[in-house]
Amino acid sequence: MISISMSGVANVNKLLANLKGIDRFVEMWMKSGEVDSIMQKSFLENFRKEGRPSRWEELSEETIKSRDYLGYDDGPILQRSGKLMDSVTELKGDVYRGIGKTTMMWGIAQIEGNQKTKFYAHQKGKGKSGQKLPKRQMIGFQNEDANKLRTSMAKFIFNLIG
Repeated sequence: MISISMSGVANVNKLLANLKGIDRFVEMWMKSGEVDSIMQKSFLENFRKEGRPSRWEELSEETIKSRDYLGYDDGPILQRSGKLMDSVTELKGDVYRGIGKTTMMWGIAQIEGNQKTKFYAHQKGKGKSGQKLPKRQMIGFQNEDANKLRTSMAKFIFNLIG
């Protein structure tokens, strides 16, 4: 929540006039790249911690053997080559404006080729041949993101309306 305090009728009227178009300011903020930067860092943290708020399920013995056979070490989960992590942590949100709200979404439509298949499988918990996989959410809103986004939006809007 943003709280505002001002004194003087002229200042209050000016603020109210500026706030009539707050949805336009929010949309401008979303398109500025600031939200993407905050969320990309959050998505990267999901990979670094191998899941948030809960840790991802460990790799199966079969996956570990497959990694060894293919010459990969037994490094972090979902980071065999790093391509999937790079795809996810470079996502830029699409801004949608509706009646009374503006939203921003990141997801599978923005990921290309083979990485899209891996992303989908772990988001849904189902592999391409129907095998059951652990759900490993790579993108999503974390509680700690809220304060960062709120602070960023407030600074952006107040810089615009002065």
